[in-house]
Amino acid sequence: MTFEFTAFATRDPEAEGTLIALDAADIDFSQAYALEASESLTIRMVETATDSGYAWSDPVVEDTDCVVLMNSNLGDFNTLYKQFWFQARDSTDNCASTITVTRLADSVDETFSVSVRRGSCEVTACADGEIRNLDLDSCVCESLQTASGTVIDSIASPDTDMFRSDKGEIFTIREWATSLDTFEWSAPDATSLSCITEVADSAFVDQWNRYRQVAFETTTDDCRTSIILTNVDTTIADKNFNVVVWPIREPESQGTLQILDGYDLSVTINLEPEEFITFRIDERATDSDFYWFTPSMSMNFECVDLINNNFGDFTTGYSQWLF
Repeated sequence: MTFEFTAFATRDPEAEGTLIALDAADIDFSQAYALEASESLTIRMVETATDSGYAWSDPVVEDTDCVVLMNSNLGDFNTLYKQFWFQARDSTDNCASTITVTRLADSVDETFSVSVRRGSCEVTACADGEIRNLDLDSCVCESLQTASGTVIDSIASPDTDMFRSDKGEIFTIREWATSLDTFEWSAPDATSLSCITEVADSAFVDQWNRYRQVAFETTTDDCRTSIILTNVDTTIADKNFNVVVWPIREPESQGTLQILDGYDLSVTINLEPEEFITFRIDERATDSDFYWFTPSMSMNFECVDLINNNFGDFTTGYSQWLF
């Protein structure tokens, strides 16, 4: 049998702004709380409210564009108290939200109404590369977190599903949260991948969970890999963010060299018997892939034999066919 001992804190808790004591005898859940922009509200619960511990679940705020949770353990208590510090955001418009707690004994929800009056400063749109600071003065625009190399926004969008570069280049993936301050896809992770490594100390998450970013460096040339992204909605298939690192070495050919990209296909190529010809295509001819498909070794050709459909053994950059 295991006995659990709890030593309660002896210091008194300090609240930020208006205090709602959930376990007070005179608690009125119908009371509406009106806050000025940037004002604070603290919800407190006490561990001695029942014989087994806290009587309430952690509070959940409905509209985080109106009221935001600043600290889920105000005062850093291990026992006796839980305090949740909320702050009203500044805004160009008045707003209203609710904060819900659930009584654990009977699973009954209780809801507080919170309204926020319009702030006094005039909010203007932030310039490119800036975002509004949601701290005490939310009318101030500040620069986004510094990013290294090429910045890729919204990794999972159809237009930004690939990065192609030489070895030694850095790219930063920046993702934006949904309106619920959650991210739709799993965070990019290169722990077990070839070709790239995460740049040390580059991972960053905005304190209001509006965006996050991380940088990677291409470390292996002639290499191809994919960062697998998993959606929070398990019914949506995983998505690949593809990374292509170009080869450093130049391709060698055998016999006549014919580069197909930009080639006039109406021109006739004449060969002597037993003569070799190398056809070359370049992956950089388009923004996403080779322009031409690679012939299979099982294909039959008149007049010539396909000896090697990856002459030079390139993983990226070039595809060469030796006839």
